[in-house]
Amino acid sequence: MKSMSTKKFTDDENGQILIIMALLISVLLAGLSLLYTQNLLAGTESALTQLNFPKNEIRDLNRIVEEQLVYYAINNPENFLTYVRELDKQITMMYALHGAYADIDVYDVKTNINGDITSFSVKIIFSNAVVDYEHTRQIVI
Repeated sequence: MKSMSTKKFTDDENGQILIIMALLISVLLAGLSLLYTQNLLAGTESALTQLNFPKNEIRDLNRIVEEQLVYYAINNPENFLTYVRELDKQITMMYALHGAYADIDVYDVKTNINGDITSFSVKIIFSNAVVDYEHTRQIVI
């Protein structure tokens, strides 16, 4: 009769299961850690993009179109295109000093019989390291 105490060390499978389970848990923890790190990185990148988005610059360009160009089109229609060219030069130089590109392009200027401007189209372009913005508008006076 053989006793149970004569088992060899290699016959014991409990240690092998323990090692496999530890390896499985460590791989799972490494995967979860990688997923968490990617989530943090994506959140940080999204927050930086929101902070760097040039909404004020784009809003200023739209306000120039809505206020300054309309005002000049009403009060001095004869020199309107000359004013627009000079304003565009100033805007381009000012934004270039801040590392961005901005342009206001006026075209399709329509006048009535009296020579008053009734409408014009304008293309607003803004570009920097974060965003490229382009918008075309029809302004009716």
